[in-house]
Amino acid sequence: MMAGCGRQTNEGDETVLSWFQSRKAATTTTVSNGAIADQTTHSDTISDIAILPTSNRLAYANAPADLPLVYKTVGQCLNDAATSFGHQDDLVNLSEGARLIYAELQQRANKLARALIGYGLKKGDRVGLWSPNSSNWIILQLAPAKAGVILVTVNPAYGAQELGFVLNHSGARVLFSARSFRDRDFSDDFLVAKEAAPKLEAIFTLQGDSGSGFDNLTSFEQFSDKVSTDDLCARETALNPEDPINIRYTSRTTGQPKGATLTHHSIVNNAIFIGRHQKFSDNDRLCLPVPLFHCFGNVLGTLCTTLYGVTIVMPGAAFDPKTTLEAIHQERCTALYAVPMMAIAILNHEDFANYDLTSLRTGVFGAAPCPAEVMKDVVAKMHMTELTICYGMTETSPSQHKPKLGMI
Repeated sequence: MMAGCGRQTNEGDETVLSWFQSRKAATTTTVSNGAIADQTTHSDTISDIAILPTSNRLAYANAPADLPLVYKTVGQCLNDAATSFGHQDDLVNLSEGARLIYAELQQRANKLARALIGYGLKKGDRVGLWSPNSSNWIILQLAPAKAGVILVTVNPAYGAQELGFVLNHSGARVLFSARSFRDRDFSDDFLVAKEAAPKLEAIFTLQGDSGSGFDNLTSFEQFSDKVSTDDLCARETALNPEDPINIRYTSRTTGQPKGATLTHHSIVNNAIFIGRHQKFSDNDRLCLPVPLFHCFGNVLGTLCTTLYGVTIVMPGAAFDPKTTLEAIHQERCTALYAVPMMAIAILNHEDFANYDLTSLRTGVFGAAPCPAEVMKDVVAKMHMTELTICYGMTETSPSQHKPKLGMI
């Protein structure tokens, strides 16, 4: 494990640390080896929180809170999670029949991060990811963050022209992609994208042989042989939490999709407070049917769970009410993320009564207004008495406001 890799404390941080230590009695979240562990008070763990440096820092606007902002990269958070929760399930992908513990997730992310460096990608270079939900999606979210490479997430429902625009606009050098989505083969789209994005050097498919002259992820990982663990550690140590790490293209009402650039600092802290609001711990299991290309899936979902040691249960590549019900029932999920239309489809499924959902207690609904009657049914029939509604936008990483059910 690479728990030792990470950004070093700047000169002048002791002033800020002194201020935080004066408030540690008010801190209610334990940090164990840097990973958020539970909701109990621990007065001796405040020094584990990486704090904002006093020199060369940006201006931040924040509301009063008893927990200071955490100053860590995504890669540091993964290393901390592997140390704290190494032998616990990180991911259960039911459609793939795959299970990964946190230590394995870190190992696979490290190998892919080394491959990114071995390929020749430098800090600040961009790679695209065009795929529905999969185990590889999560690894491809974390590996670029460790290598300082900016991940450009692409909606798998985009057409060839939209894909080409995003890759060209972002300046992506490499695209990682599924071979297909639903009944659509992506082979022709790859050719259009290469024409539209002159900086795009290569396309790697996430599984198997694309059959269209493009290599796959397994072949890309061979670039890792050129880079040592120490080389990766050196790259990680040079990263700054204020570095941009994601470009997310938002939905648009007119014109082309708009790219929002997010930093390690913004998404890590958004994920921390979302998890804290749900009282997440390493005893929780999150059913995650929402799309990973969206902030809902990959900040509130995969990154948040990494910080708290939560297990992700992924029902399939895309939402289906039956597979979601099966996942909650089979894996005894304690949380569910969904948009309101997903909740309605679950509640109205003909086999709804055949599934035991009593393990549920919390989760997040968002992305659209949720009718009051639906909320009442979710509490009464799905047992989500601690449900949270999140409001926000991609540019704010994404959540700005998260009232609990009783506040609505």
